[in-house]
Amino acid sequence: MYPNPATEVTTLSFNLKNNAAVNVIVTDLTGKTVAANTLTNAAAGKNSVEINTAEMAAGVYTVSFVANNTTIT
Repeated sequence: MYPNPATEVTTLSFNLKNNAAVNVIVTDLTGKTVAANTLTNAAAGKNSVEINTAEMAAGVYTVSFVANNTTIT
């Protein structure tokens, strides 16, 4: 994730073993979803997605990646 901390936009990078649809979900510490993005056909290998953070309050957030029935937080 870069830049961190982010003020306007942050880029989340991740690797996939296989092509997959990927849901990226950002939640605050209360569990409320504050951003979400779906990549319908992400390719195997290195990928990235930008998250607009301009409207988010300063703080700590959790990012979950959901692909192929697997969730990584």
